Amino acid sequence: MRRVYLDNNATTPLDPEVFEAMRPYFHEDCGNASSVHWYGQQAKAAIEDAAQRVLDARTAHPEASLADLYDPIAMPPDLRKAHQALDKAVDAAYGKKNFISDAERVAYLFELYHKYTSLLPAPEVQRKVRKKKIRGDTQHGEQ
Repeated sequence: MRRVYLDNNATTPLDPEVFEAMRPYFHEDCGNASSVHWYGQQAKAAIEDAAQRVLDARTAHPEASLADLYDPIAMPPDLRKAHQALDKAVDAAYGKKNFISDAERVAYLFELYHKYTSLLPAPEVQRKVRKKKIRGDTQHGEQ
């Protein structure tokens, strides 16, 4: 029996062609795309190239609406590959990997955008802090 993976909201298997295209940016050509030095400009060029491939893939389906193109089940394979390559280029350029979801990636990028463009300090992200339970804690009536 062949298994089919359908939970692409959690993670999407990376196409081998996409991985090979992005390999240099994971190992050799790491650079912040916002920087003016050579590595940064290479990362920027990789993002621009990958973004153009997304646009080219969308143009290849003139009969499809955006809803059709971005339907999670019916998305054209060439567009999915192009978006995977773009995600990997952005992840490599900004040094963040292993996003849980596309929403987390977008939130991270908006935080960076705010950080680099705003004259105001970025709002602090509140993190939940769990209190450790200590044995014999009489302050909270536990023993």
